[in-house]
Amino acid sequence: MNTKINVPLLLKVADQIFKHPEQFEMAVWDCETTACIAGWMQRLSGKHRYELTKEWTGFQYNDLFFESEWPRQFQFLGSDTAADRAAKAVKRIHAFLDEHAPGWRDEPTHFPAQNPTHNTNSTIAPVLILGRGLKHTKRKRTCGGPPACRWQAGKVIL
Repeated sequence: MNTKINVPLLLKVADQIFKHPEQFEMAVWDCETTACIAGWMQRLSGKHRYELTKEWTGFQYNDLFFESEWPRQFQFLGSDTAADRAAKAVKRIHAFLDEHAPGWRDEPTHFPAQNPTHNTNSTIAPVLILGRGLKHTKRKRTCGGPPACRWQAGKVIL
């Protein structure tokens, strides 16, 4: 079954979660200050989640919106910080898109999720690189990537 996945919207959600991890919480649908992935889809699109996912299978719905259904490497640990949980959620969104929207990384977009100038192998998003212990400091935007991002010596510095 070929289902329609709104790749640009999911990339907006990933970008929102990446930029504002303190506003992301999978245990909360939408309390007006934090939201889960489905909550951010609804907020950013102005449409109800059921309308956004009406062509999805039940497996796809559960696979993205229920953290307990995520592969183990993406599931949250009690010791995870908000930034850790956000990084795992963005990685989960990317893995979901890899599985259910093949070729999404080849499509042009202004979101940092697939900007190949940010990495050495053009398949790992900047947010995935950031999970590898790179230093984060606020900088002027010079690379066309996420706001306050700078590409330097093969590293993303935020």
